[in-house]
Amino acid sequence: MASDELDLEIERRLAALAQKTSDLSPADAFTEALIKRAGEQSVHIDPLEEVRRETNTLAVDERFTDAVMERAARTRVAQRKRSWTESVVRSGPWAVGFAAAAAAASVALFLASQTDVDRSLAASIDTVEVFE
Repeated sequence: MASDELDLEIERRLAALAQKTSDLSPADAFTEALIKRAGEQSVHIDPLEEVRRETNTLAVDERFTDAVMERAARTRVAQRKRSWTESVVRSGPWAVGFAAAAAAASVALFLASQTDVDRSLAASIDTVEVFE
């Protein structure tokens, strides 16, 4: 419902803006100046051309390139994600222990509650037999 109200408010504001600016039109001098200025602008075909021109004077040493590539390779190896099997091997013993503890707790809870249920059933059956 709030979305519909927001849409109506936006439509209302846009209509008011359209009404207030309906008599505005750009002057011919403005249009001509804008087209002239757009024609003067140089279009960059390659976005990295300016970077290439600015760094053209830098001389890169072979050792520098090798060092950068070696560092990138080490970083890539360090950031490599582990396989899910490695995680299973590491967390497997803990998971088995936790599952065994949960199973033991479930059996203990079942046995403890079973005697209470049996007593409750026996008491309710005795009560029914008395009333019959």
